[in-house]
Amino acid sequence: MFGCNSNNQIYEYRVKTVLLGAASAIVMSTAAFAEQYVCNIKAAKDSFVSPVLAFELVPGQDSALVYDVFVHEVHGEPVAAKVKKMGGDKYRLQWVVNGIPTTTTPARVSYRATIDIATKQVFVRGNIFAADNTVQGRGACVIE
Repeated sequence: MFGCNSNNQIYEYRVKTVLLGAASAIVMSTAAFAEQYVCNIKAAKDSFVSPVLAFELVPGQDSALVYDVFVHEVHGEPVAAKVKKMGGDKYRLQWVVNGIPTTTTPARVSYRATIDIATKQVFVRGNIFAADNTVQGRGACVIE
């Protein structure tokens, strides 16, 4: 429906390959230690929440790289996300994907993911522009 394959293993491989490749260049250029997370997300079928989400987080930085099936579909490479440190071990990442293919007009979705780096749990919410609709999912992450 949205131009993405439902096979999570294929996307997980692509997400890991592209994100980790892009991340290696960033890690070499920064003194801080970057952590790369790959998360399996459970959400409603055919929603705008990707079944796999990968991101690179450098604690103390105000931006991160994010990659999922929709970013892949539209951009083909990771995109920048704003990072905000929440209380405890939680971080909030925010990014927008504009032009997600649908059966009608391309969608623009504003995403917000909250990750607890201690428990490796993530909550993802997407707000679809020009629609009164919010999508969400939860999942577990591993550090790659």
